[in-house]
Amino acid sequence: LIREDQKQTTHFKVGKRLSQTLSKEEQSDKLFEIVSQLNFGKDFITTQAEKEHLIRLNLTAARKAKASTAYGAATEYLVVSQQLLDEKSWQDNYALSLEIYNEAAEVAYLRSCTILNKGCIGGQNLKKRA
Repeated sequence: LIREDQKQTTHFKVGKRLSQTLSKEEQSDKLFEIVSQLNFGKDFITTQAEKEHLIRLNLTAARKAKASTAYGAATEYLVVSQQLLDEKSWQDNYALSLEIYNEAAEVAYLRSCTILNKGCIGGQNLKKRA
């Protein structure tokens, strides 16, 4: 077992090792595992490049989760992406910030439609008409 005070660093090291040693195809197959490991240890990110890499991995994981209608998981990945953005991200990296917030808005919409069970498609409520 891993001691409590070493869990974050261990998870971060495992995630980093997986993302560095696996092929692109293997990374795609294990995306959720890699992102989860890295997110658990995100406090140990030391460079801006690592931070941006994790932001993009979370965005990719969110899109993959959304495509599987796993809107709750997609939301979690997008929240981490938003948390990792710098205060000046809209000035320094507008395109990435916009992608994340657009994706979050879409997932929120899809999630609310699912939760409310209204059958929302393209903004239309598809209740049977009497």
